[in-house]
Formats: sequence, C-alpha cells, structure tokens
Amino acid sequence: MFSVEIDGSSTPVRVIYDRPNDDTLDTENDMGPAGGLLAAHRFDPQATWLVVACDYPFLSVSDLHHLQQEMVGPVTCFQNADGFCEPLLGIWSPEAMLVLDQNVRKGDWGPKSVVRQCSGKTIRPRDDRCLFNMNTPADLDTVLKLKDCLDSGM
Repeated sequence: MFSVEIDGSSTPVRVIYDRPNDDTLDTENDMGPAGGLLAAHRFDPQATWLVVACDYPFLSVSDLHHLQQEMVGPVTCFQNADGFCEPLLGIWSPEAMLVLDQNVRKGDWGPKSVVRQCSGKTIRPRDDRCLFNMNTPADLDTVLKLKDCLDSGM
C-alpha cells in the first residue's frame, strides 16, 4: 500500500491485481478490463467503484465530479459524441459487478453489454476532449499538440 496527496491530504491507495501472480502476464486467460473490474469486486463486494481507464489524458477532477453528481445505479458512465458508452469511465455498483461476473462466466467479457443489460445511465461530458483516448504514438502527438494549444490559450 502507498499514499498519494490529494488536495493537501494523504490518501491511502491499494493496488488490486487481476491475476493471482501479479508479476506474470497470462495472455491466454487475460480477461481485459473485465478482469480488473472483477478483481476490484472480489476485493470488496459491497463497494461501488469509480472506474477510470489510464488512457484519457484530458480527464479532470471536474469531469469525475460531474460523473459522481449524475450517478444513478447500477452503473453510470460517460457517452461519447458518437453515442457509445465509455464503461471504463464510470461508476459501477455491486449489482452491475454481479451482472458482469455472470456475463464473464458465459463468455461475454464486454463491460458495455452490462451497461445495456442494466439500463445504465450514460451522460455527456461537459467537454468532449475529456474522452479523447490515447492508444498510439499518433495519439500521443495529438495530445501534445492539444496540450500546447491549451497551454498557450488558443
């Protein structure tokens, strides 16, 4: 366990691994994002989880507050400009996690299907840039250019 400082106070952070041997990569049994969500659920089955993927460089605390204010169980997540839900930017209740677990047991590892099955709430962000997803070197170049524009006030 380690701590991070947020708004001047220290907050404990625990890393929860989705594989029994956290130092090995098991590509045959890797469940992708569903594995991480279910690892969190196994760690605390009663918890409601804020899920934030690591590849959204423009996501802000304000965006997360917006998500929290709009939360309606069992799952609430952002919706992009094309109308698709972003389940890895959402708040997941124990009920939604149980549906995900049932789906995975049937071979459906997609978190998006849980949002549909549970009639989850999707919300539009106040600024679409927060949903920019960075996956490639070209995406990194775009992020750096956008950051430069934002920093210079353009």
